[in-house]
Amino acid sequence: MCGITCLISKREINKEDFKKRNDVISHRGPDGEGFEYFENEDYKIAFGHRRLAILDLSSNGLQPMTCFQRYTIIFNGEVYNYIELRNELKEYEFKTGTDTEVIVAAYDRWGTKCFEKFNGMWTIIIYDSISDKIIISRDRFGIKPLYYVENEQDIIFGSEIKQVVGKTVRPNRELIYDYLVHGIQDHTNETMFEGVRQFRAGCFAVIDLKEESYKLEFIPYFDINQKIEKQGLKKRFFNSIKLRLRSDVPVGSCLSGGLDSSSIVYGLATEVKKENIFTFTSVSKHKKFDETQFSDIVVEDVGAKNFKVEPQFNSLVAELDKIIWHQDEPFTSTSIFAQWEIFKCAKENNIKVMLDGQGADEVLSGYHQFFKSYLFSYLQDRRYLDFFRELRKIIKNNNMSWKFCLEVLILYYLPEFIIQKIRSIFNKNNSKPNWIRNDVKSRPDPRTYEYVKNLNKHCEMQLKTTNLPMLLHYEDRNSMASSIEARVPFLDFELVLETMSTNYSERMSDGLTKTLLRREMKDLVNDEILERKDKMGFVTAEEIWFKNNASEVEGMIHSALERISIINKHIIIEDFKKFLSDKKSYNFAFWRIICLGRWLKLNNIEI
Repeated sequence: MCGITCLISKREINKEDFKKRNDVISHRGPDGEGFEYFENEDYKIAFGHRRLAILDLSSNGLQPMTCFQRYTIIFNGEVYNYIELRNELKEYEFKTGTDTEVIVAAYDRWGTKCFEKFNGMWTIIIYDSISDKIIISRDRFGIKPLYYVENEQDIIFGSEIKQVVGKTVRPNRELIYDYLVHGIQDHTNETMFEGVRQFRAGCFAVIDLKEESYKLEFIPYFDINQKIEKQGLKKRFFNSIKLRLRSDVPVGSCLSGGLDSSSIVYGLATEVKKENIFTFTSVSKHKKFDETQFSDIVVEDVGAKNFKVEPQFNSLVAELDKIIWHQDEPFTSTSIFAQWEIFKCAKENNIKVMLDGQGADEVLSGYHQFFKSYLFSYLQDRRYLDFFRELRKIIKNNNMSWKFCLEVLILYYLPEFIIQKIRSIFNKNNSKPNWIRNDVKSRPDPRTYEYVKNLNKHCEMQLKTTNLPMLLHYEDRNSMASSIEARVPFLDFELVLETMSTNYSERMSDGLTKTLLRREMKDLVNDEILERKDKMGFVTAEEIWFKNNASEVEGMIHSALERISIINKHIIIEDFKKFLSDKKSYNFAFWRIICLGRWLKLNNIEI
């Protein structure tokens, strides 16, 4: 994993400025840097690279890399099946042990069809000096980031937003509204910086450098609903783990104690000796936010070496500006700080690659929000007896009331416009809360879970737009801030395709989420982990922190509100005081306001 910078221009390139843009991501690649410049009468190109050495640690792996006297590549990520691809490309002479060289040979052999063969995570930019074209590709799920700013004269690309922004920063008010009110980001290819966009996941683009102006046209190469030969989730999962252990540096794993991270660690234990299993866990002295009892079971079962971190409020406040700088945008929850501390600890213990469970919930239907879509599927198939049987188990196993039953039936049978009318009458899930000023135009919540009446479509929505992109953003910046490559076995594309092809009653049943994973891991994972019905992850005691540090937090809210004019200040402050006196429940908007205010201050802007 690395960091890349690319500038394509009709004008002269300021090499000093370009180097600064590449240097600003030195944390992504502390093991080396490289530059290449290409010029002719039609165009100018600059390639920059920062290297985090994972495969072939010698200087042979430095980029930009020129191959076959034709192609020059900059690449961030890993193509895990590079060994298998290399065996298919025996007519090529390889000079390194890296996957980078294999990518170029694969492109030379198969053209843009090569992206369909890659199993991994990547952003790739290739310059073809013979055809005068630039080829750009991003992995299927957007695990690796790529941002760009374009105009008629030039396009600049970078692994992080800070590389591509200009001297004058303008806020994207619509995206800031979605973050502030709905707690969501990365759900479109826009960012909170006006004019800065994300290259779309699962797509490639070809730029003809001889054209008068440059324009990106995204061409998808991946269909999440395509058919794949059945092998079984367990076999796919173990193959995914094995591929993601390909590394010339030590590999560790995040371990929360939940089913996803525990499955990865148990899987890891089948491939490596116990003295080489390194796990990292976030703990809390507050039992409500602590999973130590479960993570300890996993550690004992596999004989792993476990490192624990306990995030503290004071440390969060002290490091907040630094975290925001690395994240590039404000983040929705202090749980991001727990993940930040995990990767810091891994770096301190000389771990350079970490496995993590991102994607499992979206692929395997792990959130309680999926229950409605799951039940809708029974109604669609007119399996009414099964519907009520499953409904009863969901209510029993998850401490829900029978109001949930009524809501499911109403949402399924009533037209959407009537449902929206009912919601507006009761002000439920209103797109604009009372702490947003009346003159601010509202935006609907893009996470329309209630109206997704198909489990597969709901999973696809979470994978592509409403959840996973945001989590991958956090993971990438947190890991790279500590110069660590994070790998996500549950997002192996073959595993995803096979899972998405299963019936809804295989993925969820008996009132439980992730039934398919529970069943496949039965002979591997401890029963106490398999039978968990709650869900946490790397959470923090945010609510308790805010109460225990009420004066400081209120001051942080006041400070943030100085730059956020769209909020009714007296209402949000009153809501916070009511929370402190237990007259109102905790509102996660308190944190989002604080974080947004700090981000605005760091970028010297207001909204």
